[in-house]
Amino acid sequence: MNLTAYETFYDEKRPFFLEGKHILDFANGSDMMFYTRRIGAAPSYTPQEIDNISSFADSKENVPIIGALKLTGTNRHGVTVGVVQSVTARSSAKVTRSNVEDVEVVEPLTNYTVARVQKNWKGNSLLGGMVTSVNRALDQPYLEDFMVRNAFTAGIDFIQYFKNRLYYIDMKGMFSSLNGSKEAIAVLQTNPVHYYQRTSASGYLGVDPNRRSLNGTGGYVKVGRKGNAKWAFSETFSWSSPGFDLNDMGYMKEADNRSNETEVAFRQTDIWKIFRYNAFTLTQKNQWNYGGTPFSNDIALRWQSMTMDRYEADIKETFVWNRLDSRMLRDGLDMRLNPYFQTSVGVNTDKAKRVMFMLKYEGNHNLDGYNRFNTLLPSLTFRLGNHVYLSGQADYAWNTDNIQYVGTLNASSLSIVQSDPSRIYLMEHMDQKTYGVTMRLQVNVTPDISVQFYGSSFTSTAKFSDFKEAADARSHNYDARFHVFRGGG
Repeated sequence: MNLTAYETFYDEKRPFFLEGKHILDFANGSDMMFYTRRIGAAPSYTPQEIDNISSFADSKENVPIIGALKLTGTNRHGVTVGVVQSVTARSSAKVTRSNVEDVEVVEPLTNYTVARVQKNWKGNSLLGGMVTSVNRALDQPYLEDFMVRNAFTAGIDFIQYFKNRLYYIDMKGMFSSLNGSKEAIAVLQTNPVHYYQRTSASGYLGVDPNRRSLNGTGGYVKVGRKGNAKWAFSETFSWSSPGFDLNDMGYMKEADNRSNETEVAFRQTDIWKIFRYNAFTLTQKNQWNYGGTPFSNDIALRWQSMTMDRYEADIKETFVWNRLDSRMLRDGLDMRLNPYFQTSVGVNTDKAKRVMFMLKYEGNHNLDGYNRFNTLLPSLTFRLGNHVYLSGQADYAWNTDNIQYVGTLNASSLSIVQSDPSRIYLMEHMDQKTYGVTMRLQVNVTPDISVQFYGSSFTSTAKFSDFKEAADARSHNYDARFHVFRGGG
């Protein structure tokens, strides 16, 4: 269950979009120019002033796709091309207010275009580019005040290998330009990706109510050594300017960051005792915003291994000693988190066998002892003959969060802490447990035809106590970051 300000990312399951998906990949970390789930997603607009007492509105799970075309492939000259063109229908919702029925458009007629090209010269040089376009027919004033009319992104990528592919330079640059009404661009500036209005950005950002466009850049430059060498290393610098936005066609969590990452790895590819393969990777990463404030510093050690029986293990431990979260309190103060460890463990049996077991664990434990996040994911995969694939996964998460965000209120005489005289940022202690099950079945009828089923369900329960108000949220003193209300529980 997502209780953060960030949008939930969902993996693509539709065969039409999965075919040739790697050709249309263009990403910088978790930021991607083409997120296929945008096409046919749930409507963006929600009818206003609906209280489900005297006013009601139905909801649509998906916007109908009128048509879609896709072309992907590589010719004999090493040129790879990918094109997607799709149109989604104008969608409406039935609305009832004070016993008066009406129909409101919740998603306009929209055109999506993606084009990708890449040229490979003997495997040593790769040069490519990608463009995307989203164009909406905004016929209703309330949609024009809420949604961007046109969104364009463009990117270029380049990789050059040296000395028999032992050394390399990897570069990627992206540009975004979004255009619409002043009201729509103001909404864009204040959404969680940007939060131009947040307190910590007041020195270099701010909402401009007269803007009719928002532009930005993102990308990375990476140099390193890999190939077949036992020792590998890389140095990466990446950026995402405050106005950069991919979310009309792509996916990104937040803008306004710069980072550098240093990585050193040792790989043992020769058979050693019971191991077929071992790799140890040490990574150190630093991030800061465009105001010059460092908001994340961490170091990580990762071990990847495969035994002679093809059993695999992947264990990673990360220590974060500095973390300022600019989204936890939504558009308000930065919240400092105490140093914490992140643990990731994955083990699985031989993936070539007809039955494969996998177990994953994700954990996050603060040194303050108040915050703990744990997720356990056991799964089984069966291949029945050559035509049937069946997999099932159980999800269990148990979390304790002492500073879970609740909401923001206008300040009043009830406010005890006046860090921001106009607003009160409420938090609480939360103990949460989540249970889930995911099933997938695929039957291959012919080489070109398959029948697939995918289902996922979950339930989550939580207990809340110790309601509190944000105080000196960036303080290094944990108790100074908030004030607990007397009798709050």
